[in-house]
Amino acid sequence: MDGTDLAGNVSSPITHSFTVDLTPPTISLSATDPAGSTTSDTTNAFTFSANESASFQCNLDSAGFSACASPFTVSGLADGNHLFQVQATDLAGNMSTTSLSLTVSTILPVASGVSASVAKTSITVSWTTNIPASSQLNYGLGNNTNLSTSENMTLSTSHSMTISGLTSNTVYTVLPKGHSASGLSYTGAKVQVRTSP
Repeated sequence: MDGTDLAGNVSSPITHSFTVDLTPPTISLSATDPAGSTTSDTTNAFTFSANESASFQCNLDSAGFSACASPFTVSGLADGNHLFQVQATDLAGNMSTTSLSLTVSTILPVASGVSASVAKTSITVSWTTNIPASSQLNYGLGNNTNLSTSENMTLSTSHSMTISGLTSNTVYTVLPKGHSASGLSYTGAKVQVRTSP
């Protein structure tokens, strides 16, 4: 832009540059426990950042958005599903939101109704748990439980596992065990049986 006075004198041009920014910021968000996971932790730290200068607001469940900074630590999380949201606003006023969900479960798994049936070279052990959990057996000769099966990671309240390749007419001790979705472990009652002759 320039100007001309009444005498016809022309001023030096004045320039002004500016940038139009219509792109919202990109947010990176993580937590102590992976997104979508089930955890027994009642405290969680949420870490977030943006790809440009931005201010942040956070919301946990239905508490409402308020100004926050990373890391944002929450304690005393109750059992159940939780949703954490973070909102970023850049210097041009563009805004974006991202979220992360997780489930808290502090319920201890408990095994009950442990029973065993035997064959000549195998033992099948059945039991139940009060919440869905994985399945595994520790076992051994006599009173020992120094061997173990592979852990079946399928979460269930009804469990049955078979140990094969055993010696006939031999005493074995078997111990059921496993983990809940949140990683809490359980151990059932030991059973001692003799394989069939």
